[in-house]
Amino acid sequence: MEAYQKYLSKFWIEVEWNFISGVGVTAFDEADAQRIIVNKISSEVKFVSITKIHSLDELDQGHVLPNMEEWVSRGIWHPKGY
Repeated sequence: MEAYQKYLSKFWIEVEWNFISGVGVTAFDEADAQRIIVNKISSEVKFVSITKIHSLDELDQGHVLPNMEEWVSRGIWHPKGY
């Protein structure tokens, strides 16, 4: 594990943008999570709500879990491909 990873948190962010309604992000804080989304997805994403996630059990087991990347490293883990 990289030393900086102990400072990372997981966030579920509800958004309005094209076909995406939710984004999972691992980041240093909420502002960092929003920056990652703007830089990786689009500057036109509208942020609806941000929730700090502590466990995989808090996520949609039928949709999010089967369609997510690893969530240990800083970046977007849902949807895949960002």
